[in-house]
Amino acid sequence: MRWTVLFVLVLGLTGIACASTGKEDDSANSTGTTNTADSTTAPTKSPSSPPANLVLAAIDDLANRLDVQRSAVRLIQAVDATWPDGGLGCSPPGTTFATGPIAGYLIVLNHGDRGYDYHSNRDGPAFLCPTEDKDGGYQLIPPPGFDT
Repeated sequence: MRWTVLFVLVLGLTGIACASTGKEDDSANSTGTTNTADSTTAPTKSPSSPPANLVLAAIDDLANRLDVQRSAVRLIQAVDATWPDGGLGCSPPGTTFATGPIAGYLIVLNHGDRGYDYHSNRDGPAFLCPTEDKDGGYQLIPPPGFDT
């Protein structure tokens, strides 16, 4: 089972890296949901992927938060991101962080009909960047051909 999950994860990361070479519309993320954040919090994406152990840790964290099996959490997207500041695109209004671009990662996970965004820098663990919803997620509108 562990090798199956790892194989699926690696296969998914490979597909994401290949698929993310096209130009993306900044007003919508890859899950089809509108990005309501202004341009100061949206990451710039590059075509490579975060390390598998970082993605697996995010999957484990979400499974623990939701009290579900790890296999119930699906990877939607895992990409390099350049965040606008030390808040890594997830800073509460009125807070200040180190300025300047910060290299990191964006990991988008799914459980049921909900999406969950995990952010990180290059050195630290990924953390859930919560929405105001109780579970920290959002209504996921899957891209064409993706079955939740």
